[in-house]
Amino acid sequence: MSTTAVARPRSRTRVFLVLSLALNLFLGGVMVAWHMRPPPPRPPGPWFERMIQGMSGELSPADRDILQTSYQARRPDLDRMDKEVQAARERVGAAMRAQPYDPATLEQAMAEARDAREPVVESVEQAVAEAAAKMSPEGRMKLSDWRKGR
Repeated sequence: MSTTAVARPRSRTRVFLVLSLALNLFLGGVMVAWHMRPPPPRPPGPWFERMIQGMSGELSPADRDILQTSYQARRPDLDRMDKEVQAARERVGAAMRAQPYDPATLEQAMAEARDAREPVVESVEQAVAEAAAKMSPEGRMKLSDWRKGR
């Protein structure tokens, strides 16, 4: 009966295997932590303000001023309407939580919320249209492309 010697990995190879395993575990932990993190908080302010800021980012200073001026002229009305939208959303939430649940009440609250949002959207669209009429052609092109890549 013959015995064959099993070759043992050299100590240098062992070190590399241990380091490789440690690095893989570390990177795996980083990836898990990255995917489990909570989403970043929303910037403060209503959605239409964030939208106007996003649109303004790519514009020249002159075109940015035109858009901001058009928006700021509507700002008091938009703030008032936003409060109405928030109140309507609270009524939707209350209708969903109500015991006993009444589908008709929820449908009515949702219809009121839609009706509250419509004037906000219309006012923002008017501000953008008014600004676009005063902007440079380059500004209008950038404004038309502002959602690309988002």
